[in-house]
Amino acid sequence: VGALEIAGAVALLVPATTTVAALTLAGLMLPATAIQYMSGEGFTWVPPLAGLALVALAWLRHRVYVAG
Repeated sequence: VGALEIAGAVALLVPATTTVAALTLAGLMLPATAIQYMSGEGFTWVPPLAGLALVALAWLRHRVYVAG
């Protein structure tokens, strides 16, 4: 999982792969949310918030990329 997160972070820096990378990382936030909830450590809101930010980034970058 860590290697995928690092690859996604690097891919976020490449304009042509930002949308796919953001959606992939947002997908990784789903199991992260479940694990955070099951661990009982608190701050359960952090992974969904990060996922929402990544989906917003993907949507905005896709609009810019498609519009030219």
